[in-house]
Amino acid sequence: MLIRRACITVALAIVAAAIVESAASSIASRSESTSIGSCTTSELKIRLVSSGVAAGTVGGYIGFTNRGSVPCRLTGWPTLVALMRAGKSTPALHVRSTMFGPRPIIKGLPVVRLRHGERADAVFTGGDNPGPNETTCPPAYRYLRVTSPGSSRSVLLSAWLSSYGHYLPACTRIEVSMVVPASDLYHG
Repeated sequence: MLIRRACITVALAIVAAAIVESAASSIASRSESTSIGSCTTSELKIRLVSSGVAAGTVGGYIGFTNRGSVPCRLTGWPTLVALMRAGKSTPALHVRSTMFGPRPIIKGLPVVRLRHGERADAVFTGGDNPGPNETTCPPAYRYLRVTSPGSSRSVLLSAWLSSYGHYLPACTRIEVSMVVPASDLYHG
């Protein structure tokens, strides 16, 4: 009986120590995450990392790679504006998920911590079919103006979608997702 009571006491002490260690680690991780500054556009390499086309939907992944020497964080949506050659611009609608990702089960806004060389992605999509009562689409978008979340400086990217073999069509509205770790996407 005494041995059994001693074993139970030891087991409870081990479980309690594990709970305390886990809680301390979680608190340290949260405070470390909030002490890391937001990534600025100048610290990031922003580029179109892949494109896709399926069932009338075209789009791609915009990668945000930390090229700075210290960790930084991204959260929220990038500002994405599609530009036509004639100067007309169309801002993308912020959405939680697109046909190409991220998964719609993500709760809240992820805080993506990027060490040097790590990447977060945002997904953008549009359509390549004319709208109702239309037979053709307007001229395609030639450029994408991208501003990282929380930043004011933008970069200009080509809207050429290599997997589609054309520039981003202007047939439908453009949507852009929040940033997520690149590994969270289907082809991240």
